[in-house]
Parts: sequence; structure tokens; C-alpha cells
Amino acid sequence: MNKKVIIGLLVFVCALGAATLFDYVRSLGIDIELSAQEPAVVHADPNVPVRLTLRVTKDGRPVSGHDITGLVVGAGNLRADKATTDADGQVSFEYFPYSYLKGIQEEGRVRIRFKDVSDSIFVAIQQPKDVELNVLKPEQATESKHNMNDIFGE
Repeated sequence: MNKKVIIGLLVFVCALGAATLFDYVRSLGIDIELSAQEPAVVHADPNVPVRLTLRVTKDGRPVSGHDITGLVVGAGNLRADKATTDADGQVSFEYFPYSYLKGIQEEGRVRIRFKDVSDSIFVAIQQPKDVELNVLKPEQATESKHNMNDIFGE
């Protein structure tokens, strides 16, 4: 192999490594915390959304204009999967819980993963913040006439 090609590959690998390290170190200063949840108790009812307000800081100071993404790991949905922080570092997401179905989709825990996607410059390295919601049976749960056998057979 030609020496110029080998040297070029080594320079490329070193530059990529330096860029990755740079973005990793930058990501360590970002902190995402849940500052408010309304309502405080989450029920398995998609007609009662939950507003989650996050506070995003970098080295302890609020960050403005950063894009924050959210991903539901489990059941339910977010109204939007990306939002931008305001001047106080605040950003809000609206979570719509799943429908309660006895024997199919009952009470449980839902995890929502948030990341600041504006902090990386070269390589996408973001520190995730997981928020866990304890989803309870609604006070007036609609009983399903279906069961697992109706879905999958006996």
C-alpha cells in the first residue's frame, strides 16, 4: 500500500477520534431534569395527556435554543418528538398514555428518553435522561370484552 494512503488513513482516524472525544466531553456538561409534571398522577387514558416540563442546563446555566428529543420506550405517544428550549432552559412535552385494557395493557411503568441533540458538533453524542412514569388504572376504566385468546387464539 502506498505510504501516502496509509498516512492519510491515519490522519483521518486521528481526526475522527479527536472529534468524537471533543463531542463526548461537551456532552458531559449538559443536564436534563424533570421540573414539573401535570397531572402528578398518570392514568392509562389517552384522553388525559400529561405535560412534562424539563429544565436543560449546561454547566449549571440554562441553555436557550437547544433542540431536545423525546422517545417513549413502551406504550403511549408524545404529541411531538422534538421541542426547543426557551430563554430559561425550559421545554415541555405532552405525553398521551395508552388505553387501559384489562388482561392486555394494564398498569405499568413507561420510560421516556430525552436527549439534547443540539450539543454535538462533529459526532452525535448525547447524554440521555430517562423519565419514568407510573401509569395507573383509570378511575373509570372501560372493561374490554376481549381477551388474549380473542387476539391470538387458544
